[in-house]
Amino acid sequence: MHRERTRALGLEGYRLHDARHHWAVRMARAGAPFELIARQLGHRDVAMVAKVYGRFKPDTEERDRWERIAAARDQEKWHRPASTTGASAEKSDEMETVSDYDESSRGGTRTRDPGIMSAVL
Repeated sequence: MHRERTRALGLEGYRLHDARHHWAVRMARAGAPFELIARQLGHRDVAMVAKVYGRFKPDTEERDRWERIAAARDQEKWHRPASTTGASAEKSDEMETVSDYDESSRGGTRTRDPGIMSAVL
């Protein structure tokens, strides 16, 4: 069925493995923890994920830029002061904490699911 659908879309040679790789790259680019990516891909540890997808991990400057964009959007949406200094700046007292986990933890996850949190911590 996959071959039939990709042929109809003009994507000859696009394997299911390619879609899996595409997903993993997008997750790494979004800053997802490698532990979570490895778990979703079914790997037993992060070594393979770090080796293959490590080059796609966003650097500090890129993450700070994302934080500035997100803060500006939050300010527009919620009419709250925006932080212009990025992820390394202190959080405003007005901002609510979504989770009781350390905000500087890898990936900044907001879930309380113990299965996912164990992969992050």
